[in-house]
Amino acid sequence: MNEIVLKGVSISKGIAIGSPFFLTEKKDNPPHLELALGEIEKEIERYHLALKKSKVDLEHLQSRFVNDGATVVVEILGAQLEILHDPIITHLVEERIKVSHKNTEAVFQEVINEYNKVFEKIDDDDFEERISDIKDVSRRILRHLRPLKKETAACEKNSIVIAPDLIPSDALEAHFSEIKGFVAEKGGYTSHVGIIARAKGIPYVAKVNIDALMNLDIKNMIVDGISGEIIVNPSSETLKKYSILQEKYHKYFLEISSHVHLAAKTIDGEDVKIFSNIESLDDVPQVLQNKADGIGLYRSEYIVLTEKQFPSEERQFEIYKKILEKLEGRPAIVRLFDLGSDKMHFFLSEEVDIDHEMNPSLGCRGIRFLIKNNGIFEKQLRALLKASIYGNLRILIPMVSDISEFLLVKDKIKKTREDLEKEGKKVAKNIPLGCMIEVPSCAIMSHNFAKEADFFSIGSNDLTQYVIAADRSNPDTNYLYDFSHPSLFKLIEMTIKSAKKYKKEVIICGEMAADSKFTELLIGMGIRSFSISASNIATIKYAVRKTDAKDAIAMAKEALKINNVEDLKNFILKDQTVF
Repeated sequence: MNEIVLKGVSISKGIAIGSPFFLTEKKDNPPHLELALGEIEKEIERYHLALKKSKVDLEHLQSRFVNDGATVVVEILGAQLEILHDPIITHLVEERIKVSHKNTEAVFQEVINEYNKVFEKIDDDDFEERISDIKDVSRRILRHLRPLKKETAACEKNSIVIAPDLIPSDALEAHFSEIKGFVAEKGGYTSHVGIIARAKGIPYVAKVNIDALMNLDIKNMIVDGISGEIIVNPSSETLKKYSILQEKYHKYFLEISSHVHLAAKTIDGEDVKIFSNIESLDDVPQVLQNKADGIGLYRSEYIVLTEKQFPSEERQFEIYKKILEKLEGRPAIVRLFDLGSDKMHFFLSEEVDIDHEMNPSLGCRGIRFLIKNNGIFEKQLRALLKASIYGNLRILIPMVSDISEFLLVKDKIKKTREDLEKEGKKVAKNIPLGCMIEVPSCAIMSHNFAKEADFFSIGSNDLTQYVIAADRSNPDTNYLYDFSHPSLFKLIEMTIKSAKKYKKEVIICGEMAADSKFTELLIGMGIRSFSISASNIATIKYAVRKTDAKDAIAMAKEALKINNVEDLKNFILKDQTVF
């Protein structure tokens, strides 16, 4: 039996060796029944009972993970419990039953299908998790209304769970003592399944051709969560090699966990700041728990996306104020609303001036959206400036492509300050204003921006996508989306040189910042500030503490001479001692 290697993308690191367990769900189309008038109230009661049972399920799971100390998983379950109170899940379904006289399953499926069609048009990795949670909760409710024929993850010991699309329930309800790894066709690093897998230390590889696996006779397999490879029917030599690697990784994992409370300082004494990304006020405790130096990226648009409306000035002020107070003087970088038609068309209102676009990634988003929607822009600036006196606030502008956009925002902040002071409101004397470097034009002209901006924040995800012109969500082009592309490092080098000349800080965020194999190279290029998710802080601190800055500088000089993506990838991985 020949050994077969399939390439995927690593979502959760580690090595798993086991037998395949295919997790499948047969589609079960609910019947469409006409209800008599006297049956409607009873049908609504049946729906309420399904909601109640779903709530009990989630609360039971939540208590289980509270006992395990898995805070991140508890928060995911909390988000799913909130969905059970969403008006679409509660009132809309109930009203449809009353009006249509149809059975609950048919109405519920109809409503969820409508909801999914709208949300599936949104091109945003993070917001996709909200959609995933809604789908997950809807499946749970349907199972209580009409049990689906589904294999569960109660599989044999040393199982590798394989599915086209893993949902949080598949991971949450799994028997972790039996499951050794996850393999899926869909899925991303920021997915809730990914977060759960990392919290439980389960290797997970996504973007794998599941059809290819289903057609194979598999005795055993290896999930390489370090390289992102799946090895089917490995040879005895390969099994031996991976058994040794598995033991090494286990020791490494235990060691990095002990580094989270230590300062991020290189071997030769260079201080490196490790900031945390957040999406809501609820994320702040994790920032403090993981000893981050502050918030490097608050995605403020999540206030809009989760509340499904534009918050008032007062509502925003309260959120920003609480975040700043909780940080007790640590910096909080708030990115202005990064919104576009892909995120906004599902609740267009008179307040929003934006059209449906063929290519939202290149359309009216970020600062372009805010300039076009001045009322929304002014409310956010007023709320931010009023909150500035409660902590160490910094403001970040998204999707900047021309210096005129940056100067316009600078002027608007100046005018907003003057207006607030006339009203007798206090505003902090110094509020640093930063520029996102995520569009190639901005990186190329970074010497001009460095004269005006107080700091730069390199958005590695979008910068990579734009410079290579490859949609990472498109299966036909995502192989081109590679952080090891030399052109990306040329733009980062330009940005760092410009910032250094004017003594401005450069922060790097996105998936590159969270990947420890790039840490040494980025430090060698001059990066001294990383902004990553709280779950990656221990790993990046460990990588920093294993880096000698002088050696890193020499490495960076050699790396910048390489012009081929595969050669650069091999060079970066050469002699690396971290996973």
